[in-house]
Amino acid sequence: MRKLGYGRSLVCGNARGVDLADSVELLDEGEARRVVNLDAAEDDGVVARVYLGREHGDLSRIDARLLSRPGATKALHEKWGWMVYWVGGKQFACEFVASPDAKPPYEGRHLLSLKCDPDRILELRAEYPDAVLPGYYSDGRTWISLDLDADLPEGLMFDLCDMSYDLVFSKLPKRVQRELASE
Repeated sequence: MRKLGYGRSLVCGNARGVDLADSVELLDEGEARRVVNLDAAEDDGVVARVYLGREHGDLSRIDARLLSRPGATKALHEKWGWMVYWVGGKQFACEFVASPDAKPPYEGRHLLSLKCDPDRILELRAEYPDAVLPGYYSDGRTWISLDLDADLPEGLMFDLCDMSYDLVFSKLPKRVQRELASE
């Protein structure tokens, strides 16, 4: 078992000698926590995405939901350590852990940022003030950040993932929409 120091993500140079089946732990003030997922990088490296909150088993289901839409892709933004989801060259979601040095209320939270209808944002912020935040590093009038370690209903998260995709897809040129829909 490999022990990792505190951090948002760890990128290993290559996969040689790394057994993906091994558990990898994060040490945070003496408390070990399991890494949520390991992704193979393009250069045969391994990206270990380290999260500070409780283990979140729903992440793979959210990832599958986001990628289930026509033309949806994802890519790791290496500089930020964020997983970014795209459709037609436009971002519709991103999943990441905010830096512990980020401004409140974002610091150290495992977040999923999504495009959202402005009226729906007001409803969500009133109903889930500690779990639905204004979009991190984005326009808080049209983006939200969901705290993935909060107890948000899975159905709500799926609906918001779908809304984000639909809002971005609807702004793509009609030709691109037709191409993506026919895939």
